[in-house]
Amino acid sequence: PGTTNSVVLKVTDSDGNYAMDTLSITTNALPTYLPQVTIDVANTNMLSAWTMAEFGRGNGFPAGGGEASFTSVPIIFDNDGVIRWFMEFNQFDNLVFPMQALDNGNILTFYDEAIYIYDKVGNLKNQINTPGYDAHHEIIVKPNGNYICAVYVLGLSTVEDHMIEVTPTGTIVNVWDLRGLLDMGRRAI
Repeated sequence: PGTTNSVVLKVTDSDGNYAMDTLSITTNALPTYLPQVTIDVANTNMLSAWTMAEFGRGNGFPAGGGEASFTSVPIIFDNDGVIRWFMEFNQFDNLVFPMQALDNGNILTFYDEAIYIYDKVGNLKNQINTPGYDAHHEIIVKPNGNYICAVYVLGLSTVEDHMIEVTPTGTIVNVWDLRGLLDMGRRAI
């Protein structure tokens, strides 16, 4: 952030001929609202030296009153605590979660009855609608490409007590009602 980077570009044809050039790319400084990341002990056993985290930027209260709003800003930082990437989710009027990186490098999140998948430059790659279900805390991608989502069912008096399996095209193939397994009177952990 806030530096000039040299990027070597090499293009090779099928005969092994190549052209090469070095480009200078200057990046902007980070916004001042982003946190300062401090690494107390670097985990050198991790497969990747970079970590993704979600940061919520407070936008304040509406002029006419009401609840405060926030913008989700996922960040990726290295083992030295340097923020290497961030993206502002200004298209949503509050926090989105869960926020996770997929194996292909895309970013998955859930907001207001839909799963959203973005590439790292902010292009929407897929929107999977889940009418009547809003997610919380966890989405798992199955080997077949379907998603297992911890959800709450809109219109019920209880929350965070269902799970669904949904295909990449939005077909809900399984619904699990966990209310029979959970202590519905428990509020504290």
